[in-house]
Amino acid sequence: AASGGKDSNALIYLLREMSARRLLGKDNFDLRAVHLDQKQPGHDPTPLAGWVRGLGIPFDLVEEDTYSIVVEKTAPTKSYCGLCSRLRRGILYTHTQQIGAQR
Repeated sequence: AASGGKDSNALIYLLREMSARRLLGKDNFDLRAVHLDQKQPGHDPTPLAGWVRGLGIPFDLVEEDTYSIVVEKTAPTKSYCGLCSRLRRGILYTHTQQIGAQR
């Protein structure tokens, strides 16, 4: 999964280089970036999609409005993190099954 942050962007780039140079020995692997747009206000996944595709890596944009659910279900003084992470994980697991990803 690619959040668009510097850590995931660096990982995408490094995995692409490792695959191209076959740095993992005989095993070659296919790389695909998946980004979950949770419909947070002001979020624009377009720059990330363009950058990843510019590297020659397939890019999946999964759109699910988890933001509204989290805002509705979380008490005003509580953190969104717990519910958000569970929703995000479930959506990403479902998507990886749908595309046949193994790792």
